[in-house]
Amino acid sequence: MVGVFEGRKLSPSARRLDEATQGSLTAILRRGDLEGKTGQTLLLHNPASLLCERLLLIGCGKEKDFHEGRYRETFTKMAKTLADTGATEAVSISPNSR
Repeated sequence: MVGVFEGRKLSPSARRLDEATQGSLTAILRRGDLEGKTGQTLLLHNPASLLCERLLLIGCGKEKDFHEGRYRETFTKMAKTLADTGATEAVSISPNSR
């Protein structure tokens, strides 16, 4: 699970995954499926060049407004979304981790 800020701006952790996938996250966001608004989600299946079955992109809202409360809201949304997928394991990379 990685965050995307409004304006389709990848979080630092999402940028690292984008680099590892030769820009596939950027290409997906260009299609307009996720703007990065708070609570938006996009579940990708078998993302290229990653050793995972699913990758959840989650909107974190405006980067300047991303604070502890928003982080909790985002994490709760991630947990609810993942519960609907049947996933038994998950890894979350903080949107602000570098």
